[in-house]
Amino acid sequence: MDSEMTYEKAIEMIDALIRKIEDANADLEKVGDDVKKAAELIAWCRGELAKNEEEIAKTLKD
Repeated sequence: MDSEMTYEKAIEMIDALIRKIEDANADLEKVGDDVKKAAELIAWCRGELAKNEEEIAKTLKD
């Protein structure tokens, strides 16, 4: 994933991909690639959320 990626940017990209996928005029040849990219972004976001959750738990524990 891009080192400049932020959670907010990833969410915006996911939203854009979802709109493309749901579009009735979507290019069917590209839908599979869009779904794959959205899945990668979702996985990245989940990882970021997990890291933040761990940091918060550690901070509250100390």
